[in-house]
Amino acid sequence: MAISQLYPNTRPTLNLNFARSKTLDPRITFTRNSTATYVGSDGLIKTAVAGEARFDHNSNGDSLGLLIEESRTNLTTKSNNFGAWQHLGAVISSTTELAPDGTNTATKVTLSPTIYYQGLQENITFSNLRKTFSIYVKNPISGTNELAIDMRGIVRFQFTDNEITNVITGNNAANGVYDYQALSNDWWRVLWTEDGTSNNRVKILGWGATGKEILVWGSQVEYGDFPTSYIPTSGSTVTRVADVCEITGTNFSSWYNQSEGTICAKFRSQYPDGENTTVLQGQTGISDIKIFAFANPNRVQFKYGSDYTYSNGSTAVYPAASDFSSAALFYTDDGTDSSVGGSFQGFPVVSTTGTGGVTVSGLYFAPFLGTGGTLQASSAHLSRISYYPYRLTDSQLEELTS
Repeated sequence: MAISQLYPNTRPTLNLNFARSKTLDPRITFTRNSTATYVGSDGLIKTAVAGEARFDHNSNGDSLGLLIEESRTNLTTKSNNFGAWQHLGAVISSTTELAPDGTNTATKVTLSPTIYYQGLQENITFSNLRKTFSIYVKNPISGTNELAIDMRGIVRFQFTDNEITNVITGNNAANGVYDYQALSNDWWRVLWTEDGTSNNRVKILGWGATGKEILVWGSQVEYGDFPTSYIPTSGSTVTRVADVCEITGTNFSSWYNQSEGTICAKFRSQYPDGENTTVLQGQTGISDIKIFAFANPNRVQFKYGSDYTYSNGSTAVYPAASDFSSAALFYTDDGTDSSVGGSFQGFPVVSTTGTGGVTVSGLYFAPFLGTGGTLQASSAHLSRISYYPYRLTDSQLEELTS
């Protein structure tokens, strides 16, 4: 069979190509009661006003789609005022180098040629929870340089010219995880995630780089296993409110078929190594229809009403946080009996049967139910969501998700 014959011969009644259009369909209701940042198509960090959806990009300017994030708080109260940090044998000054947001707000840290363990420190009151420290850094010199970040464990990032070429973990680092992300204009976001600690401070240190310089911008400490978008602070902690994206009422019923249908989703989890992420979910607190991605055991749950099944991709390696995944869920419901199933990453379709008569009245994008049933956000990029008002064939489901 030719590839073209596997695709549906009718158009979806809902076709949300967030990565390509970079707009919200007028049927979508979107709220976020705070400002938030994202990366624009020019690779620079932008600020979205409250209630504005964010269409994110990578450092090359490639569109990642709609960014949905959970609520987070930046615990550093002086995220970009390094003059107000405690100075540990380091001197700070302005620089003509542009910051990751394109403004002249980067800080140059000059390291003393006589002090080895030197840099900047901010005191923070921590709870004993897993947390992530991140900061944007740049090597302004030719050749080698080195910078360390420290909460309790220490991680050292070694530069060669404009590249991070090596990472070394130091004291108390056994329970920590490091990462680094390239941005435009030779900037990097380096991060360190570790378990709870009694050390109520963070440090930015030169390490074996005496007499050299490093550029810094935008520090952030947040509770969680991964960094979210940058939250600026200027004297107190700041909370970015969760994104809420949904289709309800007639905006939903105008295209949704209660008796059968197929939902396709292309998404990328923000969690490390693709941890559990709700991609799509039905009514709040009921989960009448749901696509849920599991990190362990590397599969997706397809749910309809109270019945569900898992994709059979458990022997595959779940895509890393930097990769996009594709899943397609189908359901049928004659009022008495129902079926649900789907395909994940092109694996053969799985299905199960259950009780029919399920009524779905809305669709929520990347949500999860928090404490007390409160709707929150799963941190994810949504590239595309489409809906067909009938059950696609197994071959079509597998082709659409491969």
